[in-house]
Amino acid sequence: MAGLKGLADKAKRLLGKNPDKAREGIDRAAEAVDQRTGGKHRQTIDKAAEKARQYAESGDAPRGEQEGGRQER
Repeated sequence: MAGLKGLADKAKRLLGKNPDKAREGIDRAAEAVDQRTGGKHRQTIDKAAEKARQYAESGDAPRGEQEGGRQER
């Protein structure tokens, strides 16, 4: 898992330097997935893209979530 942590750290640094490009990439990815699924999962894709945009802008995981995407209880 040390490799994943290093990759995550590198991604955070790049996001901090290029938030506009990160948002563009998130939007493109969301559009591509939406097209591939025929719009069947549009709400889920939009929600995930919004959380990714929030992460890109803040550099922190969205509130209520821990590392690994699990919800705090």
